[in-house]
Amino acid sequence: MSMMNIVFVTLEQQSIESAYLGRVSMLTESLISIMIPLGSLVAGLLLKFVPILLVESMEGFAFVLACGYYRFIYQIPKNEPTR
Repeated sequence: MSMMNIVFVTLEQQSIESAYLGRVSMLTESLISIMIPLGSLVAGLLLKFVPILLVESMEGFAFVLACGYYRFIYQIPKNEPTR
């Protein structure tokens, strides 16, 4: 999770204008803080009905899809060198 967080924050900082970065960062951190317990609840309920190997496989597949999207489809803005 920490590795994904570093990538997300870097992408967020490069993609958003400086004037809005504080607001957007606050909003995303708030949403992430809300979603972590909700995700844990859903995962706990899901594990009652689905084997853990399938749940972990779905998580891995979703991670690979997200990585592929950011690698091949989404174009990260290039940083202009500062002088």
